[in-house]
Amino acid sequence: MSPARRIESIFKLNRTDNFRDPFEAVAEDESVLVESLRRSTWWGEAELQACDKTTWDYIRAHPTGSTNPIQATEISDDSDDEPTILESDAESDAGGETFKLVLQSKATKSITLTVRPTTTCGAIVQAFLKKAGLADKYNLSAKGPRKSIGKKGKQAQQGLPEPQLVIDGDKMAAHVPIGDMDLDDGDTVDVVGL
Repeated sequence: MSPARRIESIFKLNRTDNFRDPFEAVAEDESVLVESLRRSTWWGEAELQACDKTTWDYIRAHPTGSTNPIQATEISDDSDDEPTILESDAESDAGGETFKLVLQSKATKSITLTVRPTTTCGAIVQAFLKKAGLADKYNLSAKGPRKSIGKKGKQAQQGLPEPQLVIDGDKMAAHVPIGDMDLDDGDTVDVVGL
């Protein structure tokens, strides 16, 4: 990408949309091959920069002090495989709507998380467990407990409780979006089953 010429394209994608289309559009706008595109790790938003391999090697060799190191992901455009769909319950079409929740439990200190209205209760529990350092103890997905046959699966079958959010005295199912509850920024939510 030439420093004198900067093109900015904005793409909005749903979680189920093919991610190859924006890559091809950016490559076309910048007149480079799709194989020359690199992306850095992102969660809610992404910034794609197109450049030739020499420029990319220079950027990698001379990182600026104000940014994190870039991890490259190779994308080939001649693959006919089905696209991999990366799901994140924290992503939504709601744009920048977020609010903070304070999660508390008897087993841990209070933990504050920033969530979107479309984030599921299961994803919030997962993030809470990860932040509390308990993720390895509980074998959960955002949709509820996993049914696996490993050691952790046996522990789950032997009565290890399933952590859940409790809002206004009601235990919330893992698939319920937190936006369905009447919560405000800074509200406290209990986590039970630890």
